[in-house]
Amino acid sequence: MRSIRWILSVAMIAVVAMGSTGALGSEVHPLGVRPLEANYSLANAVPISKVKALAEDHARNIWGSVTQGPIFPLCDLRGDILVYEVVFSLSEEPFLKDMQIIAEFDQAKSLQKLAREKRDAALLDSANKARWGVGRYVTMVIGARYDVFPVLEYHTGLPPYYTVLDDAKAKASTYLGVKNPRLTRLYAAGYLDK
Repeated sequence: MRSIRWILSVAMIAVVAMGSTGALGSEVHPLGVRPLEANYSLANAVPISKVKALAEDHARNIWGSVTQGPIFPLCDLRGDILVYEVVFSLSEEPFLKDMQIIAEFDQAKSLQKLAREKRDAALLDSANKARWGVGRYVTMVIGARYDVFPVLEYHTGLPPYYTVLDDAKAKASTYLGVKNPRLTRLYAAGYLDK
């Protein structure tokens, strides 16, 4: 999983630009806006209603009570929709807003730093799980086209959109020389051979 997160982190850096348009959601995020850009008008695109239904049905069969959160479109190298990352919380409570998840993530990063300074293995383990959303969230990767397998993977924790976005912003600022970079598109390089 680390290699896919790394690929997505690098891919996010490659697409940082100013402004955005798209088709799903509208919540403003510190690095970008949703919806993220993608070419959704493909002849073999799976309707988003089917993606949502498949993801929810599969998630409920595996984890029981879940609440569906955001859906992130990931593109192939042409910018065509390839897969969706569908995030769920492992409760029936309303899904948290991006800023609340990011605040929890930042708090967990601070706790990781403290645990390392104190050399406290139990605290570090707890902080690591909190940082990645393990035990609170699950992510499913669902094919967005009929030529892609329907359920590519699922894992506990948050998707890279939350877990590597701060690093991507810092790298984009450095490498692109842009003070306030904004994410406009995610590429799914790890799934191109599937």
